[in-house]
Amino acid sequence: PAQQGGKGGDAGGEEAGPALQILIVEDHWANRKLLESMVRQRGCQAECVENGLEAVNITAARQYDLILMDCNMPVMDGWQATERIRQRGGLNYRTPIVAVTANAMKGDREKVRERPRPRPRPRPRQRQRQRQRHRHRQPQRQ
Repeated sequence: PAQQGGKGGDAGGEEAGPALQILIVEDHWANRKLLESMVRQRGCQAECVENGLEAVNITAARQYDLILMDCNMPVMDGWQATERIRQRGGLNYRTPIVAVTANAMKGDREKVRERPRPRPRPRPRQRQRQRQRHRHRQPQRQ
């Protein structure tokens, strides 16, 4: 099956790249449906879970391009889930996690700024180009 996403449509004969995989972590059903609709309208694939613990578990097994994380949820809040995902390392260690909240509390901005951030990493195509350049620079062994 053809995948949606990427830039542009069919113009110029360019094929769209694979759709971005986005995880939505939101406990309220209406907010979850709204976010899912917005993500899909932009040609991305969406997967939804209802709390931070589910997010921690699913991110151990599947890689995402972006995680939209509600800050205040039952079972495990978004702050704790983000911390566990980052501490664990693995597939989503450097995946951008965007805080989503209906009611930002005083001090939330400072919480975000205080958290350690992973070093930026190149996108897959950039990594591939870097590897190719590196191979061309290496002297040939005989």
